[in-house]
Amino acid sequence: MASTSLHGHDWARLKAVRDAYVLRLNGIYESNLAEEQGDAAAGLGSLVDAHTRDGGRYATHR
Repeated sequence: MASTSLHGHDWARLKAVRDAYVLRLNGIYESNLAEEQGDAAAGLGSLVDAHTRDGGRYATHR
């Protein structure tokens, strides 16, 4: 089995800490959105450019 440690870096721990950070940010964003009574669209996708996700165009409105 290959080592996940390189020069003292624990990649598994780094990933776990990063994942926890992303979950925390998602909670903050969700809370802020609820306070502003905004609409949320949940799902998975990938960004193609500044205005395109998975082939569809989306815009934000204030």
